Amino acid sequence: MHASILTLALTALAIPGSTAFVVDSYESDDCSGPVKDEGVNVYDNTCADWPGWYQSVRVRALSYGPRQHAYFCHLDCGPECRSWWANGDSPEFQVGKCIGLGDITGESMGSFAV
Repeated sequence: MHASILTLALTALAIPGSTAFVVDSYESDDCSGPVKDEGVNVYDNTCADWPGWYQSVRVRALSYGPRQHAYFCHLDCGPECRSWWANGDSPEFQVGKCIGLGDITGESMGSFAV
């Protein structure tokens, strides 16, 4: 039996201090077209460069742990970022919503306590 990505993501949310959020990434700026990377699990207090790039993300799961910010950045989670609360406190960052990055080409994403 194979567990679905969503089941694994929801299970990870039950483990304290593990998942900050889960997203799907897209090359389009409005989450249209095929999913580029599905079920990307971003852990608390991490940053990762991305193979390739993305222009939008669809939120699949939120963090319900300590207050974390979700960061979508041009490179290395540096100064060119868009960020939202990863626990649902940001109205734009909710399960099922698409977030376009505007003039930033996403090449990294991360989560950090604020």
